[in-house]
Amino acid sequence: MYEPQTCSQVSFTPMKQLLFSRLAPAALLVLVAFFVLWKGGKSVDATWILALFAGAIGCHLAFDRNQSKVMPLSVWWSAILFTLFTIVSFLLSTTKNYGLDEVLHTVSFLIIFTWTHQNASDAFKIVFGKVLAVATLLASGFGVLLYLLQPVTRFVGSFFDYRFHTDYWPNAWAEYLLLAWPLLLWTLLRKEQSKWRHAQLVLIMGFVGAVALLTYSRGALLTFATQIVILLILLVWKKRQELRPRIVVMRSLGIVLVACLFFAGINLVRSHVYPIESITAKASFRSAEGTSSISERSSFFRQSLTLISERPLFGYGPYSFRFVQPKLQTVVLATSDHPHNVFLKFAAERGIATAFFFLFLLLFIAWSLLRAETINWFTLFGSISVLGVLLHNLLDYNLQFIGIALPLWMLLSMLVPRTSVERVQPLFYRLIIGSLSVLLLIVSLTEGYGLLHSSRARHAMKEKNIGVSEQEFSKAEGALFSRDDWLSRSLIALSGEDFQTAESRAEQYTILNNEDARGFRLLGDIYLAWGQKRDALRAYEKAYYRSSRNDLGIARGYATLLRTEEPQKLRDLKPDLDQLIADFAAAIQSNSHFVALSKNVEELEALTIVMARAFPEDATFYRFTATVARENADKERAVYTARPAGLLW
Repeated sequence: MYEPQTCSQVSFTPMKQLLFSRLAPAALLVLVAFFVLWKGGKSVDATWILALFAGAIGCHLAFDRNQSKVMPLSVWWSAILFTLFTIVSFLLSTTKNYGLDEVLHTVSFLIIFTWTHQNASDAFKIVFGKVLAVATLLASGFGVLLYLLQPVTRFVGSFFDYRFHTDYWPNAWAEYLLLAWPLLLWTLLRKEQSKWRHAQLVLIMGFVGAVALLTYSRGALLTFATQIVILLILLVWKKRQELRPRIVVMRSLGIVLVACLFFAGINLVRSHVYPIESITAKASFRSAEGTSSISERSSFFRQSLTLISERPLFGYGPYSFRFVQPKLQTVVLATSDHPHNVFLKFAAERGIATAFFFLFLLLFIAWSLLRAETINWFTLFGSISVLGVLLHNLLDYNLQFIGIALPLWMLLSMLVPRTSVERVQPLFYRLIIGSLSVLLLIVSLTEGYGLLHSSRARHAMKEKNIGVSEQEFSKAEGALFSRDDWLSRSLIALSGEDFQTAESRAEQYTILNNEDARGFRLLGDIYLAWGQKRDALRAYEKAYYRSSRNDLGIARGYATLLRTEEPQKLRDLKPDLDQLIADFAAAIQSNSHFVALSKNVEELEALTIVMARAFPEDATFYRFTATVARENADKERAVYTARPAGLLW
C-alpha cells in the first residue's frame, strides 16, 4: 500500500503529520478519480469541492517551514503571474456575473501544482497512474452502456450531464483519453512478469483505443498520431538501449487489432437499436455538421484576434468570450463558450500577458526536459500525456473540465525538475501561497452560501413556488458568481406584472454584464408589456447589435417596434433582416445546432409576418420562407420525437 513521504523535520503533532502527509495525498487522488467519473468535473459543485480542498492544503503549505523542494524561479514566476493576472482580469471584467469559477480553478491549480511538486514521490506517481487507470476503465465501461442504451451518437464515457440532452461531450472525453492512455500504458508496463501480462496489456489498451475511436473526433485522432510520432522519437533518442523493437511491434499490432474488433463489435450491437456514425462520412466532412467544425473554428480564431486587439492588457474577463463574440458573428448560431484554442482564449479573456505566462511555464518545463541527459519512464510517458492535451487544446479548448485540467497540472508539476540554482525564497513563497489560500477559502465559503440559496431558488422557481424562490434569491443577493439570478428574478416580477421591479432587476443584470444581449432583450420585453414603446425600442436595438444571429426573438421584437415607431429605419435595416431570415431558414433546413428544435422556428414565422405587413410587395417571399422553414422543422421534430427512447433514462 502506498505511504507518501513525510516531512520529519516539521514540528507538527503526530496527528497533524498523519493528516497532511497521508490523508491529503489520498484525498487528492480520490478527487482526481471523482472528477473524471462525475461529469468530467464540469459542474459547479466540482469547482467548489476543488477550491475548498486546494485552500486547505495551501494553508498547510504556507505554514510548512521545510521547503526543501521549492521549484525553479522561472517556473514559479510564470505560474504565479499567470494566476495573478487572471485575478486582475476578473476584477476588471465586463461580464462579472460569470468567470469566478475560472478564477477559482486557476488559483486552485496553482496551489495543487505547488503542493504536488513538494510531495510527489515515486510512490505517489505510481498510485497516481493506477488511479487514472482505474478511473479510465470505469468511465469507459459505463460509457459503453451509455453508448449502447442511449440515443447518443458519439462515445462520451463519463463526460456528460444526463439532465440536458445537449450536454454530452465526446471531444472532451477524447481529450481526456489523450492524457490518460500514456499513463495507462506506463502503469501496465510496470506490472510484474506473469503469464497473462502481455495479453492484459493488449486487451486493455485495445479497449481504450476502441472507445477513443468511437468518439469520432478527428482532432483527437490527429493529436494521437502526433503523440505516437513524438513518443517514438523520444524512445529512440533517450531509451534506445532499453528498446525491444520486436516486442513493441507485436504489441502494437495486437492493440490495433483488438481496438478494431471492439470498435466493430460495439457498433454492431448498437446498430440494432440506434443508428451509428459513418466513418467515411465523418472523415470526408459529409456528416451532419459538414465542414462547420472547421469554418466555425476559423471564424472563432479571427474573432478572438479582434477581441484581443480591443482589450490587449487584461482582456474582457474570464469566461467572457460567449458574451462578447456574438457582436462579431456573421453566421447564425456560430457561437461558442470559447475560441477553441487555449492561448487565444487566455489572450482574449485574460490578456496577452496572461497567455504568454502560460506559454512560458510550458516552455520552461519542456526546455528542462530536453536538456536532461537521462529521462525516466514516468517522465517520458507523462510528457506525452501533457503534449496530447496541449495539442488538442489548440483545436478545441476543454480545460474547463476539472477531470482533465487537474491531472494535467499535477503532471506538469511532476515534470518540473527539483534541482536548480535559482530558487524562490521560502518566506516569499509561503507568503504568496498562504495569502492566495486564505483568499480562496474565504471566497469559496462566502460564495458557496450564495450558490446554495441560488440553487434552492431555481428549484423553487421550477416548481412554481414563487414565494420561496424570491426568498432564496434574496439570500443569494450580492454574490460575485450570480450567473443568471437577476434575469430569473426579473422574469418572476414580469410574470406578476410588477414592471418597475422587473425593470430594476434586469438593469442590475446589464450593469454586471453589459455584453449579454439577454439582459437587453428582457428589458425590451418588459417595456413592451409596460406600454413604453420608445424604451423598448432602445433596449431591443442594444440586444440586436449584440446577438441578432442567435436569437430571432430579438429581431422580431426590434422589427415590430420599428414598423410603428421608425418605419424608415426598418426600411434601412431590411437587407440585414432579409439575410437573417434566409440564413435562419437555411439553418432550420439543415437543423444546424439543433435550431429546428428551438423557439427560433416560431420566431421566424412571427418575424416574417411583421416584415410582410411592413413590405407587402415582398409578402410572397416571406410567406414562402416561413412555410418551408415550418415544414423542415416539423420533419426534424418528428424524427427527434420518433427516435427510440433511452433505456437508462
